Amino acid sequence: MARAPKLRTRRLTLFLLIAATVGSCAAPPDEERGTAASAPPVHLFLLSGQSNMVGLDPAASFTPAVEAAFGADRVLVVKDAEGGQPVRRWVRGWRAPDGTPHEKGADLYDRLLARTREALGGRALATVTLVWMQGERDARMGWGSVYGASLVALRSQLEEDLGYSGVHCVVGRLSDFEDARYPDWDQVRAAQMEFADSDPRAAWIDTDDLNDGTNAAGAVVTNDLHYSAKGYRILGARFAHAAIALVAPRPRPNVVLVMADDQGWGDVGYNGHPFVRTPHLDAMAAEGFVFDRFYAAAPVCSPTRAAVLTGRTPVRTNASSYGRYIRPHEETLAESLGIAGYETGLFGKFHLGSAQPDSPCNPGAAGFDEWCVGLNFFDADPYLSRNGVVERRSGMGSRVVVDDALAFIERCARGDAPFLAVVWFPSPHDPHEEAPDGPALYEGEEAAGYYREITLLDEGVGRLRRTLRDLGVADDTLLWFTSDNGGLVEATSGGRARKGSVYEGGLRVPAVLEWPARGVRGRTRTPVSSVDVYPTLLALTGARSSAGHPLDGADVSALLIDPEAPRPAPLGFWHGFAPGDPTWSDRILAELAELQSSGAPLPHLPERMSKDALEFPGHSEERATGHAAWLDGRFKLHRVGGDRYELYDLEEDPLESRNLIADPAHAERAASMRSALEVWMRGVVRSANGMDYRPNLTTSGTD
Repeated sequence: MARAPKLRTRRLTLFLLIAATVGSCAAPPDEERGTAASAPPVHLFLLSGQSNMVGLDPAASFTPAVEAAFGADRVLVVKDAEGGQPVRRWVRGWRAPDGTPHEKGADLYDRLLARTREALGGRALATVTLVWMQGERDARMGWGSVYGASLVALRSQLEEDLGYSGVHCVVGRLSDFEDARYPDWDQVRAAQMEFADSDPRAAWIDTDDLNDGTNAAGAVVTNDLHYSAKGYRILGARFAHAAIALVAPRPRPNVVLVMADDQGWGDVGYNGHPFVRTPHLDAMAAEGFVFDRFYAAAPVCSPTRAAVLTGRTPVRTNASSYGRYIRPHEETLAESLGIAGYETGLFGKFHLGSAQPDSPCNPGAAGFDEWCVGLNFFDADPYLSRNGVVERRSGMGSRVVVDDALAFIERCARGDAPFLAVVWFPSPHDPHEEAPDGPALYEGEEAAGYYREITLLDEGVGRLRRTLRDLGVADDTLLWFTSDNGGLVEATSGGRARKGSVYEGGLRVPAVLEWPARGVRGRTRTPVSSVDVYPTLLALTGARSSAGHPLDGADVSALLIDPEAPRPAPLGFWHGFAPGDPTWSDRILAELAELQSSGAPLPHLPERMSKDALEFPGHSEERATGHAAWLDGRFKLHRVGGDRYELYDLEEDPLESRNLIADPAHAERAASMRSALEVWMRGVVRSANGMDYRPNLTTSGTD
């Protein structure tokens, strides 16, 4: 997590404003001119390419999204694609790497242009965007070295023939399909990324996760040349998201991430709790976007926090259980957004590392410019470490956290740079010594102290929302609330069991996203997880990750456009990989405060500077301790203790009470999910052993 130099000027990203010259096509016939002239200019989207563009149905996910963004009367979508064709059939004057010309000309381009002019009918152009999905044939023919120049030429042709300067381009990068018959596959992929990354008018989208699953014919495909039926729908949504960002660039949003400590899925008013008062979260849900099946990455606190910051399943990062430190080798959200010019701050419960200065595992080393944290849960009058200096604070811990976050937000709002504020409440974790002002709430109810702290936390969410509005930055601020694990009351946990369990009640948590500038509203039943926060925010801010290791999370921003969009890939969970390490925040920080005031030499508590975060164990890849699970749509497979498997249909059996593992009707599904889970677990063990950072490392297999 070593910091790269902070960029104080904003980088060129998808969100830069591109000045465009509005042009028009050839004039329409006289009798049509009046109608065309009176019609508003259109945003023209040209969808072309070969077989994977042929398989895309724009009406399923692309066209509805762009029409929602710009208005149906302002959008024109033209699709013309043909399978198995090289780019030379779209590019005039194309030459092979050896200089050989293509004598037949750009016939498919001419066909696309003719259909475009016919569809336009003389209407003026507001913008033009080429959405391109092609390159397989060029990879097979060995023409990768001229592919990038071909894309440049194709856009130039469109600008000249449409009389429009400033055509945007969205390129679907070839998937991770590998076949010896396609020698230039990687070269074409690289050319597509270079073309998009080198020009603020262009963007590329990832398709690596779209070629597994069930295709339109009902066949199961794995790493196929073509995409699954679900994959094509996701492809359209991703194309739309990228195109909208290019056509209507907006300022990069501020980001405020709020996390409760132990709040269950049903412990909010908007999910139907019978008595707990959460008026501010309820208002946020009514005005924002609700994730109905949001899963914490783990059923305890530290791992989920690691997942939010890295997009990786927590075991990979070393934070496999409570109190374990995240490795400094990980690239965090704060680092990625910091490189992109964001101011970054963390306030509240950290529980991922040290709070001492110069520790490789403190929040500063994780990319945060400003931080004031406790090591674990805390209540009234807490000890907190502000940038490495411990101080005793007065007041309820949940209010102190909001005070610190708002001071940071107010300072950032006066500047030009966007900000990331991570606000991790210490409530409603026990011992439940905090409560809102006024008469005692919930007297006589089970877990009254727990629910009082939830209402206090809700008060803090209200202060955050109100201050963002008062500062005039609410519209351009993405506010995302969730919890770190399931709640303490099983009856309202949203499923079987509660905190500490990999069953639904230990993982399912409330989650709401609010972003007024984008008009994001709705509710989705598509599974989403803490691991998705990092890649989704990268997509929405235009930031990039330089980490070379795999992410478990996916960009789920397409759901904000189409709440019914399917999840790009299954989700894995693993709890009990290694034991936790109890962390008593106030005791440790009080001791640090005394050592700091006495002038004792640094480090004050050397055993807590990095714990085992710099060590690389040699776990066997067959390690299967604890409880793992694989969530694929409506089905969830459990692996308990390494050798017991359970399968549940969550739509029919949300309480996971009817085990289908021995049901012959589900034998094929169970075998497929078991295989996928076991492959994933072996990969996770390799990451835990440090192979992501040191690929040549040989582990000793100590299990």
